[in-house]
Amino acid sequence: MKTIVTKLSVICLIVLMMASCKKDSVVTSSEKIVNVKTNEVTEITAVSAVVSASVDAACDERGVCWGKNANPTLSDSYKASGSGSGNFSVTLTDLEESATYHVRAYATNSAGTCYGEDVIFTTLDVITFTVNGVSFDMVYVDGGTFTMGATAEQGSDAEDNEKPAHSVTLSSFHIGKFEVTQELWEAVMGSNPSHFKGDDLPVEGVNWNGCQTFINKLNQLCAGQLNGKKFSLPTEAQWEYAARGGNKSSHYKYCGSDDIGSIAWYVENSGDETHVVGTKSPNELGLYDMSGSVWEWCQDWYGDYSGDSQTDPTGPSSGVVRVYRGGSWCSDAIYCRVSYRINGPLSYSYNNLGLRLALVL
Repeated sequence: MKTIVTKLSVICLIVLMMASCKKDSVVTSSEKIVNVKTNEVTEITAVSAVVSASVDAACDERGVCWGKNANPTLSDSYKASGSGSGNFSVTLTDLEESATYHVRAYATNSAGTCYGEDVIFTTLDVITFTVNGVSFDMVYVDGGTFTMGATAEQGSDAEDNEKPAHSVTLSSFHIGKFEVTQELWEAVMGSNPSHFKGDDLPVEGVNWNGCQTFINKLNQLCAGQLNGKKFSLPTEAQWEYAARGGNKSSHYKYCGSDDIGSIAWYVENSGDETHVVGTKSPNELGLYDMSGSVWEWCQDWYGDYSGDSQTDPTGPSSGVVRVYRGGSWCSDAIYCRVSYRINGPLSYSYNNLGLRLALVL
């Protein structure tokens, strides 16, 4: 009987030790089960984060594992950080923008693999680029399907070229948090064509061809930061989807509100001049000034709408004039609506016409 009790005690001890770890392993009497702690996640960006953790005893390997489901293990993504005990940190890279992750520290010795607490974090939806000392933000826009054109909230203000309303499906992309500023334009081009001068004012007085030159130079200057992507003007569909708030849309008439004065510099409140970007309220995606401020060139040739459903449309294959959108500091409210369309020749420029960047694969 005593022998049976002793054997049962040993079995219970092994079961308890294995319960403290999350992976089967051989248990020896020379090593103890380590206590692992996932401390915090810091320095979170759109694609990276730093996880700090600690181990209270010697181990053969320690590190961090992560995934989109709770309680990730070594069967998910993981990154080792040496061995031993004490505090350590791991930098996670190549994460998805605007995504929620679970992360746990782990430590392995002959007693098994133990895990720390499950910590949840969400990557940012903004990527910051820097060119010649000037930084600018690009906001992640999750792809989706929306109705483009003369939707119900546009009412009787909708014009014929906004019809027919039609279904458009877009892949994910990034778009500028703000319009391109004079400071950024000058950092790339070495000159400033704007009538209203100021580093944080939107650049204006730029034609479509000039925007292409600016973007080509910007792509070259930022080549090491782009990870295979490239800057461009947004397509007309990307522009409207972003202005409407993407898949977070509240279906406003203007970009971010039905109260135009809260989100736009337009003819009634601008004082006949441009204003510093980002001084009005943003829309649902955190984008500023897509109604009012300055008109924004799009990539597309201008053409009539079709009622057919479309996926990632890029407009007509050829044309005479290009699209620009959004209204300006000298526009009436009706022209600042998210579905309003206008166009001009590639050489056209004026002090109420600028641009906003897109970032695409």
